Amino acid sequence: MANFSILHIPTGHSETFTEFALTEYQDNLSTKYSETPVFGRMDPITTYQGTTRKISIGIRLQRPNKNQMSRLAAMQYPTYTSGSNALTISRPPLVRVTLGDLLTEQLAALDGFSFAPQTGFSAADSPIIRCDGNKQIIDFKSVELKFNLSILHETELGFDDQRGAITSWLGDNDFGPGELF
Repeated sequence: MANFSILHIPTGHSETFTEFALTEYQDNLSTKYSETPVFGRMDPITTYQGTTRKISIGIRLQRPNKNQMSRLAAMQYPTYTSGSNALTISRPPLVRVTLGDLLTEQLAALDGFSFAPQTGFSAADSPIIRCDGNKQIIDFKSVELKFNLSILHETELGFDDQRGAITSWLGDNDFGPGELF
């Protein structure tokens, strides 16, 4: 079974999930161009500006750990240093994500984290509520987590004219023309 792990680069803290159901995986590539209309030409002059990659991952946990959920939410925030009269951001909340052979220690900005516990209409699928002294403790039977990631490329990707190969975005291999998938 594949592991899913997130390493918070500024602090070195990580969370790893070994027992989960993968409920969503979307890997979106968007190419951006700048278009300049010119007189006497039907089509604009189109200039390539860059390609971005955004990934959405959804998992379901059967036995969620509330402390683990809190640590994942905290990974959305930067680290601070104390100045003379205010806090200053010292490091942004970047992460390294691994998901089996789909993502291998991929550097990313965590654009969003969603925590959605299972709630229900009957005793069979509702959260468990316990009383511990004067406080009530709510334990969820399962929770859905969703992560939105903006991938930060650390290597050049694309077609290499000299080698005649395409650098893979799914791993470290080189593929010949037309063999990305």
